[in-house]
Amino acid sequence: MKRLRKRAKGDPVVSLINIVFLILIFFMIAGTLAKPMRGDIQFVETHGLECCSDQDGLFVSQDGQITYRGEVITSVSQFLAERSDDKTSIRIIPDRDLPAIELLTIIGELKEAGAEQIIVLTEDQGA
Repeated sequence: MKRLRKRAKGDPVVSLINIVFLILIFFMIAGTLAKPMRGDIQFVETHGLECCSDQDGLFVSQDGQITYRGEVITSVSQFLAERSDDKTSIRIIPDRDLPAIELLTIIGELKEAGAEQIIVLTEDQGA
């Protein structure tokens, strides 16, 4: 009589590990195919906002001059110290051509002076 040989069954964990490694390799290759962002970045435009421009905001012109209700502001810390209403929430309406470094400098000065919430308003491009 012939002996029946028992067939060795493969371990199902090995197959699962192989599949996981294949998926890992796929995502590594797919992730490297995406090109990094270049210098020609388009800035965000807002559409369909429900609020409108605040007349009590700080208007910042292209040259960095700050005005509030038509009056020129020379020091943002002095402006916040003289302000009797809500000192913690400030709205900034910058000119489109204002350099970003100027805007960030003004925001930094406002934070140092005690403003807790700084809102930069943008132009609504319509729905």
